[in-house]
Amino acid sequence: MRCRKCGQKAVINMRHHKLALCKEHYLEWFVAQTERFIKKYRMF
Repeated sequence: MRCRKCGQKAVINMRHHKLALCKEHYLEWFVAQTERFIKKYRMF
């Protein structure tokens, strides 16, 4: 499986999101998702 953003070998395949990402792009995606949900649900 390959990273959807850069084509390198994916380290994670998230079926629910239909998304496979390499380590670098997974970390970027995770931070962005976390920030999005913190803002959306006004957690802080």
